[in-house]
Amino acid sequence: MPTHRETRHVPYTVEQMFDLVADIGRYPQFVPGYREARVLVREAGRLRARQRVGLGVISASFDSEAELQRPHHIRVRSHERPFHTLAIDWYFERRDDGCCVQCLAEFRLAGGLTALALTPWLDLFAHHLTDAFVRRAQVLYGEKKKG
Repeated sequence: MPTHRETRHVPYTVEQMFDLVADIGRYPQFVPGYREARVLVREAGRLRARQRVGLGVISASFDSEAELQRPHHIRVRSHERPFHTLAIDWYFERRDDGCCVQCLAEFRLAGGLTALALTPWLDLFAHHLTDAFVRRAQVLYGEKKKG
């Protein structure tokens, strides 16, 4: 299963970064390839969202479930097509001058033409995911210097 792991030190609080990642409904504003994202169910520590992603004329919709352990961990899972498995874990660790953000993403597409056509989006998504959130934090919270 393709895995992408990235760790970034950012000059924002764990609460700021947690809230930004947990705000799935706003992903289409800044995450590459996100076309729609809607929270269907929000309960204490858990949410379910319907998302549509794509590249060019190809798109696919799927539901995902997120466990929210504020402010240190977000666990996202989906087993709906186009994915056989989608597993993303975000970890936020407090630092004196901000926080350490770790993203561990594992993907396996279910197969079929739509999944095959989405492979370029998945590559783009995996390699630019953390950058998208750091840029969004700069827009929302201001550009801060580390250290």
